[in-house]
Amino acid sequence: MRRIASHGYARSNPSQNDAGGTSEKADIVVASANPMYSYLDQCLKTIVHALMLVRYGGMRIIASPCQELLGPPFLRELYYKSLSTGWPTPEEYAQMMQSGAIKDVADAVGILKFLQSNDSALTLVCDHSFEQDLANLRFSHASTIQEALDEATARPGTDSKVLVMPYGAVTHLVP
Repeated sequence: MRRIASHGYARSNPSQNDAGGTSEKADIVVASANPMYSYLDQCLKTIVHALMLVRYGGMRIIASPCQELLGPPFLRELYYKSLSTGWPTPEEYAQMMQSGAIKDVADAVGILKFLQSNDSALTLVCDHSFEQDLANLRFSHASTIQEALDEATARPGTDSKVLVMPYGAVTHLVP
């Protein structure tokens, strides 16, 4: 594995990051949702930041305790209504929002951004007690970052480019 960067900032143009000037995005992005991680909705900022830095078809690993997993009841309902029957395309979800099928549009925007995933896989590293909820929403789960990283490197191989974002929620993307 080759480290691309591990700062409190990352460039949205990865060719300017600190490990050799590659023009490619990372194969794997490992990001901590710190300091916003009480529940999944707070992790969306980290998930979206990681999306901007991972290559098409790559892997995002988001480490978050998510003590409240889906958060308050209205968010839990929103996630289940939005994702449990299969992930709609971003266009389908935007139509659901416009038609009024999704009532909480403010939080739904985060889910819409999440759905624009460039075919990159997403694994949440959190407590195993949430495994069934995550499976119901079609999220991948790992108990440790190492477990998620081992799974991620099995796909593109051990020569993967890895970007580490220790403070994913507050990482500033620099153009």
